[in-house]
Amino acid sequence: MYKLEDVPPAIDNASTLGMLAAEQPLRIALFERLHLDYCCGGSTSLDDACTRRGLDVDSVREQIEAVDRGGSRHDEAAPEWRPREATIEELCDHIVSVHHDGMREEMPRITELLETVVRVHGADHADLEVVEQAFASLRAELEEHIEEEEVVLFPTCRGLEQGSIDPAGVEPELIARHRTEHEAVGRKLAALRELAGGYELSRALCATHRSLLEGLLRFETDLHRHVHEENNVLLDRVDALLDGPPLAGATPVDVLVEALVELADAGRAERASRLAAKAYAGLRRGEPDQAQRLDALMHKLILSPRYNDDKE
Repeated sequence: MYKLEDVPPAIDNASTLGMLAAEQPLRIALFERLHLDYCCGGSTSLDDACTRRGLDVDSVREQIEAVDRGGSRHDEAAPEWRPREATIEELCDHIVSVHHDGMREEMPRITELLETVVRVHGADHADLEVVEQAFASLRAELEEHIEEEEVVLFPTCRGLEQGSIDPAGVEPELIARHRTEHEAVGRKLAALRELAGGYELSRALCATHRSLLEGLLRFETDLHRHVHEENNVLLDRVDALLDGPPLAGATPVDVLVEALVELADAGRAERASRLAAKAYAGLRRGEPDQAQRLDALMHKLILSPRYNDDKE
C-alpha cells in the first residue's frame, strides 16, 4: 500500500509551519521551544515565521533537519500518534478522547489552583486576579467550542468521509468559522502566557503557584497540538472534500483531481493514488493549499475499497 512516507519531505524556507509539523510530529517540540506558531499560524512559511520571531531561518532549518535525523535513527522515540496517517474518523475520535476529554479534566483543576493562589497571594499581587479572569474567559470559550465540534463539526466530518453526507448540504461557513474561532483561542492563549510571565517557574510564589504555572504550560502545549491537528490536518482534509471548482472555471488541479477520481472509478485506484502523490510532491512547496487537496485525495483513495480491488 502506498504511504505518504514514500514521498520524502523537502524542507525549504517556503514550507509552511503546519505542513512541517504534519509531515514529522517530532518537529513540534522544537517549534514549541522556539515559540513558532505551527497551529493557528500553520499557514505561515518557515521564512516569514522566523523573521517575525527574529530567528535565523537557516539555523532553524538545520535544527529541523537534525530532529529528522535523530528521529530516523531512533524510531522508538517517535510518537505513536501520527495524524496524517489517520482517517477522518480516527482524527475526530483522537481529538475528543485525548484533547477534549483532557481539557475537561484539566480546566477545573487549573481553575481551583488559580482560586487558591489568588486567595493567598492576591492582595500583594493584583496581576494574579487578571490571570484568573483571562483563564476563565478562555475556558468558557473552549467549553462552548468543543461542544459544537462534537455535536456539529465532527459528525459532519465523519459523514463526508463515509459518503453519508452530501457536500452540497454542508453549511458553507462551517469550516471557516471553526478556523476563526481557533484564531481567537490562540490570541487568548498568547495573552494568558504574557499575563502569567511566560510561565517562568522562577517567579513561583509557593508550591501551589508553581503547580499552577506547570499546569498552564502543559495546557498551552496540548492546546497547540490540538489546534494543529484540527487546522492543518483534519480541516484541510475536509476542505478538500468540500472543495468544488471556482466560479471563474476549473483550475488545473480541479481537472487533475477529477481525472484521478475517474481513473479510480475505472478500477485503477492504486495508479490514481501514485499519480496524486507525484503531483502532491511537486505542488507542496509553491502551492501548499492545492497540495493539501492531493493529500486528501491520496488518503481517500488508499482507504477506498477500490484501492484494494485494484491490487488484486
